[in-house]
Amino acid sequence: LIIMGDLHPTSAEQKERIRRGIEANTLFKYLDEDQKEALIKSVRLKRYQKGERIINEDDIGDHFFVVDSGKVEVFQKNDQGGRRVHGYFNSGESFGEKAMFYGTRRSASCVAVSDTDCWIVDRPTFHKVLVSSSQKKEIFSKFSTNVEGSSEKVMKPTDFIRSLFPDVSGHTTSEQDLYAGMVKKYPRLETLFRLVDRSNTGSINFLDYCLFDVIASKPDPFLDFAFLLFDDSKKGYVVKDDIQRIIQSKQNSFNGFDFTSSSCQLFFGKDGSRRLHFLSFCEFFLALQEEIPVQAFWRADQNSLGMLNGDQFVRLLEDFGSWRMPPKVFERVKSMRGLDPTREGVTFAEFVAFNNLLNDLPGVVTILRHASQRNGGKPVTKAEFLSSAQILTSARPSPLELQIVYNIGDPHRTDKLSIQQFTELSEFVQNQGITHRIEDAHKNMSAKERFKEATLNFVLGSIAGMIGAAAVYPIDFVKTRLQNQPYDQFGKGTIYSGIIDCAKKTIKNEGFLGMYRGLPAQFVGVAPEKAIKLATNDFLRGIFKRDDKSIYLPLEILSGACAGGMQVFFTNPYELVKIRLQWQGAERIKNPSFVPKSAIQIVREMGFSGMYRGASACWLRDIPFSAIYFPTYAHSKQMFTEPLGMTDLLLAGAIAGVPAAYLVTPADVVKTRLQAQSKTGVVRFSGMKDCFVKTYQNEGFKTFFVGGGMRVFRSSPQFAVTLLFYELLQKNFAPSMQQPRPLVTVPISSLEYGQRNSIKRFLSI
Repeated sequence: LIIMGDLHPTSAEQKERIRRGIEANTLFKYLDEDQKEALIKSVRLKRYQKGERIINEDDIGDHFFVVDSGKVEVFQKNDQGGRRVHGYFNSGESFGEKAMFYGTRRSASCVAVSDTDCWIVDRPTFHKVLVSSSQKKEIFSKFSTNVEGSSEKVMKPTDFIRSLFPDVSGHTTSEQDLYAGMVKKYPRLETLFRLVDRSNTGSINFLDYCLFDVIASKPDPFLDFAFLLFDDSKKGYVVKDDIQRIIQSKQNSFNGFDFTSSSCQLFFGKDGSRRLHFLSFCEFFLALQEEIPVQAFWRADQNSLGMLNGDQFVRLLEDFGSWRMPPKVFERVKSMRGLDPTREGVTFAEFVAFNNLLNDLPGVVTILRHASQRNGGKPVTKAEFLSSAQILTSARPSPLELQIVYNIGDPHRTDKLSIQQFTELSEFVQNQGITHRIEDAHKNMSAKERFKEATLNFVLGSIAGMIGAAAVYPIDFVKTRLQNQPYDQFGKGTIYSGIIDCAKKTIKNEGFLGMYRGLPAQFVGVAPEKAIKLATNDFLRGIFKRDDKSIYLPLEILSGACAGGMQVFFTNPYELVKIRLQWQGAERIKNPSFVPKSAIQIVREMGFSGMYRGASACWLRDIPFSAIYFPTYAHSKQMFTEPLGMTDLLLAGAIAGVPAAYLVTPADVVKTRLQAQSKTGVVRFSGMKDCFVKTYQNEGFKTFFVGGGMRVFRSSPQFAVTLLFYELLQKNFAPSMQQPRPLVTVPISSLEYGQRNSIKRFLSI
């Protein structure tokens, strides 16, 4: 081993490799931005020579590694004394996180295949990284209590309950009654608290909470918590005795579980000594969730009829099913005393189908929402449900599973399912869990903090808007000159013959920078325009949201239209100045002695009222544009699988820009002509109606769509780039704002639902 001093990453390339290793890591990808930046700054470089051991199986894990260069082999010892190679890590990949994070022994060995450089961080340094998060401090502070005689804050058991279940924050009973009631409802709540309280002090400090929060942010945290529960000696693996000891401690029907079953023998071997490391344990544990209720079904079915009566089924649900479904679904099934409203009891086939549905309840809601959107918000038939299932996933529900969905969600047996009724029943849209805690922290912000956040949000939106505008400005420049030039009776331009000719002549006479003439004026207007447009749309969508987070389509259109109307107060003045600056270059082609004017000179000449010349046409363009764009954007995002990535957002923004930009081109042509300065030989217009009439009479209908293609090529990428950079800027400069402040209000994602339900799953093991 060669230690390279205290060498920390310096180049952008090194930092990018480390970030790539962190964000591809199944555990550390859920660190917030503060923590990721602190981790990148904290790693040190170490060099391992070819053949040198980096990690030894069964050693205590105390480091995390990101490969900078070289290659690492990972392997485990087998029963014959040899080794089984599991794979390799290359540059930009990471390993060693679980043992370092949980303080357990290593589950495998790693060796350098060639001379290898690794960025490493030890456990004490990693703990410092975790507590560097301002966002986590804000949330912890909300739910923690001051230690008497100290400035330190800790979470007591009831504080921890309130952080997990914000809906009990207004509980009026005593702390003791609250704790007793929640422990009765979730038997493993005390166990979870002990797992988080690493020092066994009876309280959770800030570091404990940060470690817990990283796990809880994963889509499947219950598997990590379960592994920590069964591996209580921190061996880094579990054997059958560990599983049997924990399961038999639960005083109910679990005590009858058959550990000699073929399933257990296949995982642990006939003698039960085979070790299950984390990945293998996850597969066993998921299989266990299916095996336990199936064995319980056979024990309850004493007469081997393959069917349970209503009482037996309800008892089975109470033992094994309550944590796997929302309370309202649980109560509905209990009241039915079965899964078919025409009779009590369940067959084994129905029981298996029901368990399959519980494994993917969020997926059922996603399919139902998609089908509802496709049919215009009407109740969904089974055929429509299956059609959407085929579009969204290759795994279609079986006929019996589909029938059970409709039996539960459609008690009146209409063979149609309403998305509103089912989402209310399934509680899929209730915004609980970690994001809920972040939003609660936002609600308790001081006026100064709110102003600071609003200012930062405005600045980031403005920067994103300017980047989007600059990216497509040459397209807008050419579009403006083509629209504003006079056309003869045959529809042929008198200055430019087309897009390429306009670009060539501009660059030839004004240089490449001439394509950016008027850009500063664009920047001045883009900042407030983008901010007011997004804010107005989000504000109105928030008002119009239903309880299930959906919005009636006409109200979506109204929100967008109002946003477009508000932006005109900013867009009209700056576009007028921009157009006149852009046209001056064309004037110089005709008149070389022409002296161009500055933006300030144009503003002084026009005066305040003159700056709103053509405002009517601007409203005629911007109101329908936003009315089309924002609803189309929101619905385009539904075509992509959650969670949405940057590519998904880019595509959604680009798709929405096509109809919005092209359909309002006639209004844009009229606005451009009204705002352009009158010149000799060019028809003058007394107003918007006069401009429409004279343009049609002199140049024909086709003139109204001149530059339409250019508008599409400009608006689609402009809005896509704007939204992309807005996301990136929030991620890097305001990560705490990113989740609670979406650009467009959308329903809760299945990821968040999974986080909430996963913790409940652990609490009820």
